[in-house]
Amino acid sequence: MATSFDLESVDGVAIGVGRGAITLEEMKQLAARLWQQLEGRTDRVLWDLRDAQFELEPDEVRELAEFAKANSPGGDLRTAFVVSADLEFGLVRMFEAFRGMEGATIAVFRTREPALEWLRRDLR
Repeated sequence: MATSFDLESVDGVAIGVGRGAITLEEMKQLAARLWQQLEGRTDRVLWDLRDAQFELEPDEVRELAEFAKANSPGGDLRTAFVVSADLEFGLVRMFEAFRGMEGATIAVFRTREPALEWLRRDLR
């Protein structure tokens, strides 16, 4: 899988882009790497995964959500996922349900602009 991070392209929003097949372990590594690079600069994250295919089973979605609960930055964290396929859309919705943590808000979108608009809302 190919990934990139762009912390400067949209004021106040960190962007992670993933392409190709993504496994559970790769998702954990990507998330940890992005959180480390944030270094308190923002609490808004966009994952652009329109060109990615998730290689996850439903129990792995729960494991990923538990990983995020334990390792993501605290505070008012808002994360948007942009996906193109129905399967990925459904898996992100499962992640959202499993993640359920006070102070963390997740949304899934099909296109990037509405996701960015949602992330910028109420930006400090």
